[in-house]
Amino acid sequence: MQPGALLIGLLAAIAAAPASAGPKPTPRLTADGWGALRVGMPEADAIRRFHLRIEQAESEECHALWSGDERLMVLTTYGKVASVSVYRRPQVLTDRGLHIGSTEAEVRRAYGPALEIQPNHYDDPPAHYLTWWAKKGARGIMYETDPKGRVTGIHAGDETIGWTDGCG
Repeated sequence: MQPGALLIGLLAAIAAAPASAGPKPTPRLTADGWGALRVGMPEADAIRRFHLRIEQAESEECHALWSGDERLMVLTTYGKVASVSVYRRPQVLTDRGLHIGSTEAEVRRAYGPALEIQPNHYDDPPAHYLTWWAKKGARGIMYETDPKGRVTGIHAGDETIGWTDGCG
């Protein structure tokens, strides 16, 4: 085999080889869910695939499911995932790059005037609920801030993102 043909064969083999997958990127939290944990998926699938447990079942219509480390809560209504809430997981980013610990100012810059701002019912002023709707009342993201202006919770999904008491 001629040296040129060997080099061409080697380059063709390298080009055909699959690229190294490397570490899988962490999914982004969006108004539609978090990675494979999607708004609308069956509750039984969410429990099985994400190792969730039912913590609150106020009624047959609504369940609050929690991860083992209590950093992720999923509300289900009528047997389907309605919203995903993240707590104490700063590595989870939203589609705008925000996370637990981001500042209220960063959230306001990311969403601009489309952001709805309400007082936080469970924390002292100036704590807020900052809500952005991708589709008004149907899909959105709500950020909870503390009195220091830091994000302490992020809720993504349907109108249940505004249910500050979970199912209750």
